[in-house]
Amino acid sequence: MFFSIWRKSTEEIHTILYVLGRTLSMNWAKGSIISIPRCRPLRFRFTAPQEKEFNEFFSAVQVEYAQLYGLDIVGSIRRLGLITYRIAMALSALRFMKNEPMQQIIFCSYTDFQNALSMVQVLLKHTAKVFESLPTSTSASALTEKTEARQAFYDQLPPDFNRETFQNLAGRQVSY
Repeated sequence: MFFSIWRKSTEEIHTILYVLGRTLSMNWAKGSIISIPRCRPLRFRFTAPQEKEFNEFFSAVQVEYAQLYGLDIVGSIRRLGLITYRIAMALSALRFMKNEPMQQIIFCSYTDFQNALSMVQVLLKHTAKVFESLPTSTSASALTEKTEARQAFYDQLPPDFNRETFQNLAGRQVSY
């Protein structure tokens, strides 16, 4: 089972991952992993129930986290959705290379899908922790002042200027 690796010590995990990576790279160099004909590209897909669960899960998380942390976190949630898809794809591809005959479409197994979701749930907690530790966004009035100061600087520039003119003008400005 996937989670059995986490019961091991950190040193054992590093050793396992090192050996796995070394084995894969040596097999890749020998050409013994898999050769994919150029005329038949492989495709990865979730099954219909997995796709539904994926969309429901991330829709709910996006709404929940947006309410808790604001709209700035939405991009991170969407990125985690992409990461989930990539993790599931990598797990399925490794399983496919080992167990399955050559197919044009690889469907994600239930185990790989659940493992990817489990990993990303941890990443969601990390994302929330990072957002909690970020300083609060600047107030609208401070942002407006900064934007206005920057615009005033741009307005002082002549239509045609060079780097020296820009630097001289910028040297006279406190902030822009």
